[in-house]
Amino acid sequence: MNGALGEIRLFAGPQIPMNWQECNGLQLPVAANQELVSILFPSQLESSFIFLPNLAPLQSVSFSSQGMPYMLCVSGSWPLAGAMEGMLGEIRLWAGQLLIPQNWAVCDGALLNISEYQELYSVLGHRYGGDGQQTFALPALKAQPGALYILCITGAFPTSAADSDSAPVEVSLAEVRLWAGSFVPAGFAVLTNPSFYPISQNTLLFDIIDYTYGVGPDASFQLPQLEPLPAQPGTSVSYIFAVQGLYPA
Repeated sequence: MNGALGEIRLFAGPQIPMNWQECNGLQLPVAANQELVSILFPSQLESSFIFLPNLAPLQSVSFSSQGMPYMLCVSGSWPLAGAMEGMLGEIRLWAGQLLIPQNWAVCDGALLNISEYQELYSVLGHRYGGDGQQTFALPALKAQPGALYILCITGAFPTSAADSDSAPVEVSLAEVRLWAGSFVPAGFAVLTNPSFYPISQNTLLFDIIDYTYGVGPDASFQLPQLEPLPAQPGTSVSYIFAVQGLYPA
Protein backbone atom coordinates (compact mmCIF):
# COMPACT_ATOMS: atom_id res chain seq x y z
CA MET A 1 0.00 0.00 0.00
CA ASN A 2 1.78 3.10 -1.26
CA GLY A 3 1.78 6.40 0.58
CA ALA A 4 3.69 9.59 1.30
CA LEU A 5 5.99 9.84 4.31
CA GLY A 6 4.17 11.33 7.28
CA GLU A 7 0.62 11.02 6.02
CA ILE A 8 -1.99 9.27 8.14
CA ARG A 9 -4.80 7.10 6.83
CA LEU A 10 -7.49 4.74 8.11
CA PHE A 11 -7.65 1.11 7.06
CA ALA A 12 -10.59 -1.20 7.76
CA GLY A 13 -8.68 -4.48 7.60
CA PRO A 14 -7.31 -6.29 10.68
CA GLN A 15 -3.67 -6.15 9.52
CA ILE A 16 -1.65 -2.95 9.08
CA PRO A 17 -0.25 -2.88 5.49
CA MET A 18 3.46 -2.93 4.78
CA ASN A 19 5.27 0.45 5.15
CA TRP A 20 2.68 1.74 7.62
CA GLN A 21 2.71 1.88 11.42
CA GLU A 22 -0.26 2.19 13.75
CA CYS A 23 -0.54 5.61 15.43
CA ASN A 24 -0.29 4.29 18.97
CA GLY A 25 2.47 6.50 20.38
CA LEU A 26 5.22 4.06 19.34
CA GLN A 27 8.81 5.16 19.93
CA LEU A 28 10.95 5.13 16.76
CA PRO A 29 14.75 5.48 16.56
CA VAL A 30 15.78 8.66 14.75
CA ALA A 31 18.86 7.07 13.15
CA ALA A 32 16.71 4.55 11.27
CA ASN A 33 14.04 7.09 10.25
CA GLN A 34 16.00 10.16 9.13
CA GLU A 35 13.72 11.10 6.21
CA LEU A 36 10.56 10.74 8.26
CA VAL A 37 12.01 12.78 11.13
CA SER A 38 13.24 15.50 8.76
CA ILE A 39 9.65 15.98 7.55
CA LEU A 40 7.72 15.65 10.79
CA PHE A 41 10.14 16.64 13.53
CA PRO A 42 13.12 18.48 11.98
CA SER A 43 14.11 19.98 15.34
CA GLN A 44 14.62 16.45 16.72
CA LEU A 45 17.13 15.17 14.18
CA GLU A 46 19.80 15.12 16.89
CA SER A 47 17.57 13.20 19.29
CA SER A 48 17.72 9.45 19.80
CA PHE A 49 13.99 8.77 19.49
CA ILE A 50 10.71 10.28 18.34
CA PHE A 51 7.16 9.31 19.21
CA LEU A 52 4.42 8.75 16.65
CA PRO A 53 1.02 10.40 17.26
CA ASN A 54 -1.19 8.48 19.66
CA LEU A 55 -4.66 8.39 18.05
CA ALA A 56 -7.50 6.30 19.43
CA PRO A 57 -8.96 3.86 16.86
CA LEU A 58 -12.13 5.05 15.14
CA GLN A 59 -15.18 3.12 16.29
CA SER A 60 -17.91 1.91 13.95
CA VAL A 61 -21.34 2.86 15.26
CA SER A 62 -22.93 -0.25 13.78
CA PHE A 63 -20.88 -2.98 15.40
CA SER A 64 -18.80 -3.54 18.52
CA SER A 65 -15.21 -4.12 17.42
CA GLN A 66 -11.67 -3.15 18.31
CA GLY A 67 -11.99 -0.02 16.21
CA MET A 68 -10.31 1.07 13.01
CA PRO A 69 -6.68 2.11 13.57
CA TYR A 70 -5.08 5.26 12.26
CA MET A 71 -1.79 4.42 10.57
CA LEU A 72 1.18 6.55 9.53
CA CYS A 73 3.33 5.99 6.45
CA VAL A 74 6.89 5.35 7.68
CA SER A 75 8.32 4.34 4.30
CA GLY A 76 7.05 6.03 1.16
CA SER A 77 7.39 8.86 -1.32
CA TRP A 78 8.72 12.32 -0.43
CA PRO A 79 5.57 14.43 0.10
CA LEU A 80 6.87 17.97 -0.13
CA ALA A 81 7.51 18.15 -3.89
CA GLY A 82 4.11 17.18 -5.26
CA ALA A 83 4.58 13.43 -4.70
CA MET A 84 1.60 13.18 -2.35
CA GLU A 85 -1.09 12.75 -4.95
CA GLY A 86 -4.71 13.11 -4.07
CA MET A 87 -8.23 13.56 -5.29
CA LEU A 88 -9.67 17.07 -5.27
CA GLY A 89 -11.76 17.48 -2.12
CA GLU A 90 -10.38 14.50 -0.21
CA ILE A 91 -9.03 15.02 3.30
CA ARG A 92 -6.18 13.25 5.06
CA LEU A 93 -4.45 13.55 8.39
CA TRP A 94 -0.90 14.88 8.36
CA ALA A 95 1.55 14.42 11.23
CA GLY A 96 3.86 17.31 10.29
CA GLN A 97 3.41 20.61 12.12
CA LEU A 98 5.75 22.93 10.21
CA LEU A 99 5.62 21.82 6.56
CA ILE A 100 2.44 21.08 4.58
CA PRO A 101 2.68 18.90 1.44
CA GLN A 102 2.50 20.65 -1.92
CA ASN A 103 -1.03 20.81 -3.39
CA TRP A 104 -2.66 20.42 0.05
CA ALA A 105 -4.03 22.98 2.52
CA VAL A 106 -4.90 22.84 6.20
CA CYS A 107 -8.63 22.48 6.89
CA ASP A 108 -8.92 25.73 8.83
CA GLY A 109 -11.93 27.33 7.12
CA ALA A 110 -9.79 29.58 4.91
CA LEU A 111 -11.48 31.42 2.04
CA LEU A 112 -10.25 30.73 -1.51
CA ASN A 113 -10.94 32.60 -4.73
CA ILE A 114 -13.23 30.72 -7.09
CA SER A 115 -11.34 32.10 -10.10
CA GLU A 116 -8.11 30.47 -8.85
CA TYR A 117 -9.62 27.12 -7.84
CA GLN A 118 -12.50 26.54 -10.24
CA GLU A 119 -12.22 22.73 -10.30
CA LEU A 120 -12.03 22.52 -6.52
CA TYR A 121 -15.04 24.82 -6.23
CA SER A 122 -17.02 22.55 -8.58
CA VAL A 123 -16.37 19.71 -6.11
CA LEU A 124 -16.94 21.56 -2.81
CA GLY A 125 -19.30 24.38 -3.70
CA HIS A 126 -19.72 26.99 -0.97
CA ARG A 127 -21.33 24.73 1.64
CA TYR A 128 -18.52 25.54 4.10
CA GLY A 129 -18.68 29.30 3.59
CA GLY A 130 -17.90 32.08 1.14
CA ASP A 131 -20.30 34.04 -1.03
CA GLY A 132 -20.44 31.50 -3.88
CA GLN A 133 -19.73 34.30 -6.33
CA GLN A 134 -16.09 35.14 -5.75
CA THR A 135 -15.07 33.03 -2.75
CA PHE A 136 -15.64 29.65 -1.11
CA ALA A 137 -14.30 28.16 2.12
CA LEU A 138 -12.45 25.02 3.08
CA PRO A 139 -13.98 22.96 5.86
CA ALA A 140 -12.82 23.86 9.36
CA LEU A 141 -11.85 20.67 11.22
CA LYS A 142 -10.50 20.39 14.73
CA ALA A 143 -6.98 18.97 14.69
CA GLN A 144 -6.20 15.61 16.25
CA PRO A 145 -3.43 15.31 18.89
CA GLY A 146 -0.22 15.55 16.88
CA ALA A 147 -1.95 15.66 13.49
CA LEU A 148 -3.67 18.18 11.21
CA TYR A 149 -6.45 17.65 8.70
CA ILE A 150 -5.36 18.70 5.20
CA LEU A 151 -7.40 18.89 1.98
CA CYS A 152 -6.25 18.27 -1.59
CA ILE A 153 -6.64 21.58 -3.45
CA THR A 154 -4.80 20.54 -6.64
CA GLY A 155 -5.10 16.97 -7.87
CA ALA A 156 -7.11 14.43 -9.84
CA PHE A 157 -10.68 15.46 -10.56
CA PRO A 158 -13.03 12.95 -8.90
CA THR A 159 -15.53 11.27 -11.18
CA SER A 160 -18.97 10.77 -9.71
CA ALA A 161 -19.86 7.18 -8.81
CA ALA A 162 -22.99 7.67 -10.92
CA ASP A 163 -20.86 8.26 -14.03
CA SER A 164 -17.92 5.88 -13.66
CA ASP A 165 -16.84 2.66 -11.95
CA SER A 166 -13.15 3.51 -11.59
CA ALA A 167 -11.44 5.71 -9.00
CA PRO A 168 -9.35 8.64 -10.36
CA VAL A 169 -6.35 7.95 -8.12
CA GLU A 170 -4.56 4.85 -6.88
CA VAL A 171 -6.42 3.48 -3.90
CA SER A 172 -6.30 0.27 -1.87
CA LEU A 173 -9.33 -1.86 -1.11
CA ALA A 174 -10.80 -1.21 2.37
CA GLU A 175 -9.01 2.13 2.68
CA VAL A 176 -11.07 4.81 4.42
CA ARG A 177 -10.78 8.49 3.52
CA LEU A 178 -12.51 11.71 4.49
CA TRP A 179 -14.46 13.47 1.78
CA ALA A 180 -15.62 17.09 1.62
CA GLY A 181 -17.26 17.02 -1.81
CA SER A 182 -20.93 17.22 -2.71
CA PHE A 183 -21.05 13.85 -4.54
CA VAL A 184 -19.66 10.36 -3.97
CA PRO A 185 -16.50 9.69 -6.02
CA ALA A 186 -16.26 6.58 -8.19
CA GLY A 187 -14.94 3.46 -6.47
CA PHE A 188 -16.06 4.58 -3.01
CA ALA A 189 -19.07 4.15 -0.74
CA VAL A 190 -20.20 6.63 1.92
CA LEU A 191 -20.11 5.15 5.43
CA THR A 192 -22.80 7.29 7.06
CA ASN A 193 -25.53 4.65 6.79
CA PRO A 194 -25.44 0.83 7.06
CA SER A 195 -24.11 -0.76 3.86
CA PHE A 196 -24.17 -4.46 2.97
CA TYR A 197 -22.24 -6.09 0.11
CA PRO A 198 -22.77 -9.62 -1.26
CA ILE A 199 -19.76 -11.84 -0.64
CA SER A 200 -20.00 -13.53 -4.05
CA GLN A 201 -19.47 -10.24 -5.88
CA ASN A 202 -16.85 -8.80 -3.49
CA THR A 203 -14.61 -11.73 -2.60
CA LEU A 204 -11.37 -9.72 -2.36
CA LEU A 205 -12.95 -7.08 -0.16
CA PHE A 206 -14.51 -9.74 2.06
CA ASP A 207 -11.12 -11.45 2.30
CA ILE A 208 -9.80 -8.24 3.91
CA ILE A 209 -12.54 -7.22 6.34
CA ASP A 210 -14.53 -10.46 6.73
CA TYR A 211 -17.42 -9.97 9.20
CA THR A 212 -15.49 -7.44 11.30
CA TYR A 213 -18.27 -4.85 11.05
CA GLY A 214 -21.30 -7.09 10.92
CA VAL A 215 -23.07 -9.94 9.15
CA GLY A 216 -25.63 -8.97 6.52
CA PRO A 217 -28.62 -10.75 5.04
CA ASP A 218 -28.42 -13.14 2.06
CA ALA A 219 -24.71 -14.02 2.40
CA SER A 220 -23.50 -10.44 2.68
CA PHE A 221 -21.15 -8.53 4.95
CA GLN A 222 -21.36 -5.03 6.38
CA LEU A 223 -19.03 -2.10 5.85
CA PRO A 224 -18.11 0.03 8.87
CA GLN A 225 -20.58 2.78 9.71
CA LEU A 226 -18.92 6.05 10.75
CA GLU A 227 -20.42 9.30 11.95
CA PRO A 228 -19.58 12.33 9.78
CA LEU A 229 -16.93 14.66 11.18
CA PRO A 230 -18.30 18.10 12.17
CA ALA A 231 -16.95 21.11 10.29
CA GLN A 232 -18.49 24.61 10.28
CA PRO A 233 -21.88 24.89 12.06
CA GLY A 234 -24.46 22.86 10.18
CA THR A 235 -21.92 21.11 7.96
CA SER A 236 -19.75 18.01 8.11
CA VAL A 237 -17.39 15.87 6.06
CA SER A 238 -18.06 12.17 5.45
CA TYR A 239 -15.95 9.04 5.60
CA ILE A 240 -15.79 7.11 2.34
CA PHE A 241 -14.67 3.51 1.84
CA ALA A 242 -12.78 2.09 -1.14
CA VAL A 243 -14.90 -0.74 -2.52
CA GLN A 244 -12.71 -0.90 -5.63
CA GLY A 245 -8.94 -0.67 -5.83
CA LEU A 246 -5.67 -2.52 -5.39
CA TYR A 247 -5.33 -5.40 -2.96
CA PRO A 248 -3.22 -4.00 -0.07
CA ALA A 249 0.18 -5.59 0.40
